[in-house]
Amino acid sequence: MADDRLDIYLLGEPQPGVERATLVRNLAATFKKDVPVIEKMLRTSRSLLKADVDAATAAKYQSAIKKAGGQCELVNHGEQPFPSEALSPVAARTPLSVAPIEPTALAPAVDNQAPAADTHSYNAHHNVHTHSPYSAPNTNSESTDYFCYKCGKGIAPGLAQCPYCRAPQVQFNRKEKATAGVLAFFLGGLGVHRFYLGQWWGIFYLLFWGTLIPSIISLIEAFVFWFTSNERWNAKYGQVPAAGIGFKVAVGIAAFLGLISIVGILAAVSLPAYQDYTARAKVHAGLPLINQTRDKVTAVIEEKDFLPSENLLAGLPDNISNEFISSITLSEDAQMIVAFRIPHLERDDKNTIIWTPQEEGGQITWHCKGGAMPDKYRVPECRGGTGAY
Repeated sequence: MADDRLDIYLLGEPQPGVERATLVRNLAATFKKDVPVIEKMLRTSRSLLKADVDAATAAKYQSAIKKAGGQCELVNHGEQPFPSEALSPVAARTPLSVAPIEPTALAPAVDNQAPAADTHSYNAHHNVHTHSPYSAPNTNSESTDYFCYKCGKGIAPGLAQCPYCRAPQVQFNRKEKATAGVLAFFLGGLGVHRFYLGQWWGIFYLLFWGTLIPSIISLIEAFVFWFTSNERWNAKYGQVPAAGIGFKVAVGIAAFLGLISIVGILAAVSLPAYQDYTARAKVHAGLPLINQTRDKVTAVIEEKDFLPSENLLAGLPDNISNEFISSITLSEDAQMIVAFRIPHLERDDKNTIIWTPQEEGGQITWHCKGGAMPDKYRVPECRGGTGAY
């Protein structure tokens, strides 16, 4: 009768020729359920899938289950699913006659056998129109491959909520292992492959990017992804829930924090390098004044045959400076102490280079390895002295 109310039981065995893993994946995609939920239902010989539904809805469920490669049983609502006579070895229940489907597709195979007479009478009695034993009943423009998990009515794929009961629907995406592997290989240090797979903990890759540990791990993961079997990959990443607003916000915050850390690391590396560059530039820029002063001291030494220990004795002003040099001062044995205007070296008294005159073959030569300035800032001929490091 049209008023009959039915209970739908999902049987624990797939159709002949259909692998169990394929059935689990197909049912999860059809009913928008997580894979563990489907696996739990299939562990028993039969599980109650939907209770107290009308005949048309039950027929749609039955058609969808067959398309997925499974088997179901329709029982009048309130009746015992295991009648006492069915438990007798004499009265064994006739197994379901179903046709196998292709494991890799949800589209049903066409059964060459004629449908049972009771199926024809059932469809005619309840006004259910079918094109083949596995084709779903038509319900206007709604897809019969997708059902609302709450009210059980057929809905179009991709809807955010059921148009009948307004229940939110879980959205799923399929992730490709080749894409995940490429992202892990080239951008894994930033956790991009984990975000692609819908895993929030890719945040940690981003935060610890500067340590290079995430980059090493992601290179290994890239090859793991590529060499994973298709069946195992589909079981794990074939149906990944679409990212919600909370996940996207978390990724955005992590990306912002990661960007700050990256900028900080780059700044920590580039600022000292820039300081070193400016210090070397100032040393080179101060050489003309140094050479000019050195030539005057050399002339005094050659003419008067003595080593002046003060600027005044060499005919030099007390204050010798410019924008690169803060002072040039003569000391004992005519040593010329040059202090440069390099702020970060002035704080540590590391801004001096000492030129010392020596007589070699009747000629005055100068050596500049003295002073506290580190070698990395000096001109090449002045390196290797007391400030070398």
